[in-house]
Amino acid sequence: MRERSRLPIAMAAAASFFVWGVLSVLVGSILPQVTDALALSSFQAGMIFVVWSAGFVAGSAAAQRLLQAAPAHRLLLVLSVATGAAALAQTQAQSYLVFTALYGALGRFGGAVFTSSHTLYGALYPERRTSALASLDLVFSAGNIAAPLLVVALIAGGLSWRVAFALIGAAFLLCAVGFAVAGRLAKRPAAREAHRREAPADEARPAAEPLDRLRLAALAIGAFGLGATEWAQHVWFVTYALAMGADDVFARLALSAFTAGMVVARVGAIAMGDALRSASWVRFLLLLAVVSHATLVAAPSVPTMLVANLALGLGIGALLPVFLGLAMDGDPARGASFSAVMIVSLTLGGQAASFTIGALAERADVATAYAAAFGAVVIMAVGFETFRIAAHRAALAAAR
Repeated sequence: MRERSRLPIAMAAAASFFVWGVLSVLVGSILPQVTDALALSSFQAGMIFVVWSAGFVAGSAAAQRLLQAAPAHRLLLVLSVATGAAALAQTQAQSYLVFTALYGALGRFGGAVFTSSHTLYGALYPERRTSALASLDLVFSAGNIAAPLLVVALIAGGLSWRVAFALIGAAFLLCAVGFAVAGRLAKRPAAREAHRREAPADEARPAAEPLDRLRLAALAIGAFGLGATEWAQHVWFVTYALAMGADDVFARLALSAFTAGMVVARVGAIAMGDALRSASWVRFLLLLAVVSHATLVAAPSVPTMLVANLALGLGIGALLPVFLGLAMDGDPARGASFSAVMIVSLTLGGQAASFTIGALAERADVATAYAAAFGAVVIMAVGFETFRIAAHRAALAAAR
C-alpha cells in the first residue's frame, strides 16, 4: 500500500489522539473549579474518575465487535462526532449526575477510540508496527503536556472551565471532518483495505490453542502491571517524595523527569522501530524499570529520585507499542482483541494501584504504601517476559 494512500487517515487518527491526550488529563487540571461550581464532596470528585475508567474499559471491549461491522476509520469518524457532542454538552452540565454521566460517556468513547486507533495503525503499517504505534503514544503524550497549559491560559484569561470543554468539543468535530476528508482523498481507503486484509471477525477463527491462552494471559498480566506502575507514579510519587523530605518544587520536578523519560522512550521507539522488540532490548527495558523503582524505594535521596524517575520513564515508556506490535505480528487478525486486552488491563491496573496504595497509606504510611507499588513493576516484568518467550516459541513452531 502506498504511503500517500494511508497517510491522510493516519494523520487524522494522530490528531484525534492528540486531543484525547488533552482530554484525558483535563478534568484533573480543572477539578478544583468543577468541585466549586457543582459543590462536590471529595468522594464525588473521586467517583468521576472511577466512572471514567469503567467507561473506558467498556468502550475498549465494545470496539472489538464494532470493528467487525465497520472499518476502523469510519468508526473513528462516528466516535469523533459522538465525543465532540458529549464534550459540548458538558459545557451545560449543572449537576453532579449530569457531569458524571457525560464524563462516563466520554470514557466509553475514549476506550473505543484507543482500540480502534491501535488496530488501524497496526494494519496500516504492518512493516513497522512498533514505530507506528509509538507515534500514537507520542502525540498522546504531547496532548497530556498541552492540557495544563490550556488550563493555565483559561485561568489567566478569567474564563470558565466550561470553555475548555467547548474547545475540546470543537476539536473533536474537526477531527471528524478530518476523517471524512481523508477517506475521500485516499484512492482506496487505506483503513478499509487494511481492515479487510488483516482484521476478519474473531468468531471466524478456531478456538485458541493453549499457547495462545498463555500469551493472552501473559499480555494481560504485563499490561496490568504497566498500568499500575504508571498510575502509581503519577498519583503517588509527589506525596512519597514529600514524605521522604524533598521540597515541593523538587518533588514535581522529579515527576516531570519520569514523564520526560516516557516521552524520550517513545521517540526512541519511533526511531528504532521493530529493532526494539529484540530479546536483549526488551530485557534491558524491563530490568531498567525494576532497578529504577527499587532505587526509588531503597535509596530515596534527592539526586537518586531524579535519576531513577527518568530511568523508570525510559524503561516503561515504549512497552505498550513494543508488546502490542509483537502480539499483532503473531496474529494480525486479532489486533483489536490484543489492543482491547492491553487497554482494559492497563486501566484496571491503574485503578487497582490508586486504591491499594491509598488504602495502605491510611493503615500504615505513604512510604510503606509506595514500596508496595514495587510489586506492580515485578508483575509487569514477569508478565511481559513470559509473553515474549511464548511468542518467540510460537514463531519458531510456525517456521517449522
